[in-house]
Amino acid sequence: MQGRNIGFFGLTSTGKSTIINKLLDREVAKTGAGETTTKIEPYDGKGYTLYDIPGRNDDTTYFSMEYVAFWKGLTARVVLLTTSMKEMTKVFHLLDAINLKYDIVVNKFDLIKQDERENFKAQIKQEINQCGLKGVNNVWFVSSQNPRQFPDWITMCHSFLDCYPDLELEARQFVFEECSKTDTTFTAETLAIFIDNRFYELNNLKKVDQRLARSVESCKLDLRRFGAKFTANSSRPYFLGHEREGVVKHRKEFVKYFIEREQNFYTITNDAVPQWKTPTTTPPVLLLDCAMIKSSVTVKSQTRTLAINTYNYHGSYSCSAIF
Repeated sequence: MQGRNIGFFGLTSTGKSTIINKLLDREVAKTGAGETTTKIEPYDGKGYTLYDIPGRNDDTTYFSMEYVAFWKGLTARVVLLTTSMKEMTKVFHLLDAINLKYDIVVNKFDLIKQDERENFKAQIKQEINQCGLKGVNNVWFVSSQNPRQFPDWITMCHSFLDCYPDLELEARQFVFEECSKTDTTFTAETLAIFIDNRFYELNNLKKVDQRLARSVESCKLDLRRFGAKFTANSSRPYFLGHEREGVVKHRKEFVKYFIEREQNFYTITNDAVPQWKTPTTTPPVLLLDCAMIKSSVTVKSQTRTLAINTYNYHGSYSCSAIF
């Protein structure tokens, strides 16, 4: 198999074909009462392929070498349920045994009475814990017949990041750049927000709620998959400082001081091969004396003062800023 491949597994009448049709936004997979899929059927999307896997109400079918090899070749595995984790318990344990990740879709959620839905969700999650499943990525509660009835449908559709190879490359680059910084602000949530923004931009969609296109938990897994090992650093980058009013005021004065006197200093060009620029104002500054003076340490933070003295023929100027 080439490209991005997503397989949908489940027993008869769990709604695999219906979900595939909704995801592709066209009727390509046969639907109806009973099992209408008799063999593995591939359906091409834009940059990916969805596979409808026949459910024969016989979980031993999934244990053949042919199926195991097929599972391993997939980019993502989606297992459908309607009432209980017991429907596919053996399959889940097999996937765990061969170290494959998978998503769980609880379909036909609209058939559960409204006042019982939260308890039903809790039951499914409790069964996952009781089974000791290790490879679960996401659990969604949806209705393939009425996709917009539950917000999990949108989350599920958006979560297939692997269906957007260009977006994945952007996400990898974003992680690399953020992890290369010295600040402590980057988290899995930062990645989730980046992916969410880019997803809506790429698809020209309008965001209607606060749900993320890819969950924070999924982004944590992405970080591991990308090979990122980000260790939080307790110290802030020096120039960021602490955004107190006095700090911001001193910083602006500090920067303004040098901008207004730019022609007095030797500076460097921004060319590919940087060159020194000679001062054009007379008299030029002869000496730039920089000193990092570490001041008192408080309970909340560590403060530093940067003292700078500039000298010319007529005397000296000084400028200091607290960061």
